[in-house]
Amino acid sequence: MRITAVEELVIRRRRRHKHYWCDASDWYWLWRLFQEMIELVAALLGIHKDTVSHELEQIASISMNWIEKRTRR
Repeated sequence: MRITAVEELVIRRRRRHKHYWCDASDWYWLWRLFQEMIELVAALLGIHKDTVSHELEQIASISMNWIEKRTRR
């Protein structure tokens, strides 16, 4: 199965940030994910500087890194 361009974008972002928050609690990760969700809403409303796609990439990469962190426990 080939990786799509979108998957590659998310994977690259995930890899760039994989060392962020390694020792942080799940509550911290949840808070960061929630912040990105708020930015996604703002992007959808046209009141945020970043695009909807950018925010979705961030949400996806944070989610992937959080899952990986939890599996390393």
